Amino acid sequence: MKLFIGFLALLASSTSLAMPKIADVEFAVNKGSSSSVLQIGSWLTVMHPLALTCVYDFTKQGGAQGTYYLKGIDGQNCVLPKGYIVDQVYLDTVVATGGGGGCQLAFGTGLAINDIKAATGFATYTGILVAVPIGSAATAIKMTSEKSPTVTISGAAVTAGKIVAVIHAFPSL
Repeated sequence: MKLFIGFLALLASSTSLAMPKIADVEFAVNKGSSSSVLQIGSWLTVMHPLALTCVYDFTKQGGAQGTYYLKGIDGQNCVLPKGYIVDQVYLDTVVATGGGGGCQLAFGTGLAINDIKAATGFATYTGILVAVPIGSAATAIKMTSEKSPTVTISGAAVTAGKIVAVIHAFPSL
């Protein structure tokens, strides 16, 4: 009997069967990617908000008329996951844009080519601009499918420029 009780005590103190500490669970959750969903039993589900930094860079992507995917820091296409709500976007002109007469730029989530910022003349892209989603329900964009944000060049080619889009989004069901 003593041996059995000792075995139970050892079993209960084992780290593999003990209840995890909240700090350990939080650490495990935060190790995932920014769009990860982690479910532990039926008592914890976490989806991380996003703050994507995406770039259009004339020197790397060119400037002919057309639609280009915004790139992440790793050089891959940025991705907005399905079910997320884009609530705010800032456009930061890091290198001044240049272009032919009539050159316009529009930014989109990938659901549309201009739902972040409608086509506007290249010269208006200076400093930091607030785009269409401005933190209100009326301007928020719900991602109905996974898409990559875009910039669309129309009217004439871009001849210079680098614009960083900082996209804030949070998960919904």
